[in-house]
Amino acid sequence: VGLAINMLVPAVAGFVLQYMQSANITLTWKNVADFKIHIPVIDKIPILGDILSGHTPITYLAFIGIGLIWLLMYRTKFGIYVRVVGENEDAARNMGLNTNKYRYLAISLGAVCCSLAGINLALERMVLFTNNMTAGRGFIAIAAIYCGQGDPISSAMYAIVFGAARALAVNMGLYAGPAAALFDVIPYVVMSIVLTIVSMLKYRNNKVRGFH
Repeated sequence: VGLAINMLVPAVAGFVLQYMQSANITLTWKNVADFKIHIPVIDKIPILGDILSGHTPITYLAFIGIGLIWLLMYRTKFGIYVRVVGENEDAARNMGLNTNKYRYLAISLGAVCCSLAGINLALERMVLFTNNMTAGRGFIAIAAIYCGQGDPISSAMYAIVFGAARALAVNMGLYAGPAAALFDVIPYVVMSIVLTIVSMLKYRNNKVRGFH
């Protein structure tokens, strides 16, 4: 479903931009600085200030959201039911659960989080939206979820690893001149390596469990 949404949304966005006869949407009355939050004292600390301060509200909301989603999924009936539906639909039906309802609710919740990510991407650098500006980040997010096995905290850690690889590629590209485009592959190389390692570990663990 995540893969389907990743393919559908750019098509819808492209249609809307075509209908508007525009290549992008820009907030001309706002600039990037208007959306930044600078934390007093912390923003004066070298290195740490650049990491923790000067981001959009959605960035900070995302880190709070990791904990909130974990609580929702592991400490509420809704979360338990969603996990039961995802892991064993027959068992969920036997419990009398409306599986379609929990599917749609889970997908809707994920879509809201994805939309916040898109808004943040549009606001953080240029206050501009253009189609396909995510440049494959959605697929990297799916890889992070796979590696984290759907656990919000584990998936977030993998997302940070992939994000760090992306940041490394961008910063190395600044000094590479004409060869800057070559560094764009770094996040995908890192993603492929991590996915391979995680898949091998999962296979080994499943094999050990089967043996026992």
